[in-house]
Amino acid sequence: MTKIWDKSRLPSRHVTVGPDRAPHRSYYYAMGLTAEEIAQPFVGVATCWNEAAPCNIALSRQAQSVKRGVSEADGTPREFNTITVTDGTFRRSIAIIMPGSDLSQPASPTSAS
Repeated sequence: MTKIWDKSRLPSRHVTVGPDRAPHRSYYYAMGLTAEEIAQPFVGVATCWNEAAPCNIALSRQAQSVKRGVSEADGTPREFNTITVTDGTFRRSIAIIMPGSDLSQPASPTSAS
């Protein structure tokens, strides 16, 4: 049985509920969402994964796991990226190749020249 959600107090109502939101819903349909998924609460899944350093690669898989959990709980996950700080583990890692790129850890013993 499909649960009917009251989205009257949810932020996603601004892009999913009412005839004047048909253009917004059309974008979600174009992205592959179903009418049922659009009717569910939207849950943002923030991730800062990137391919700049090994420590961030797994964050994509973690976000996918979170999205599966949201779907299993009858929500509609919407993944988005955010910034990350990547200093790397070693002074000469692939993430620290420019002078000054280690400034996010000024107290680190590896940042001393």
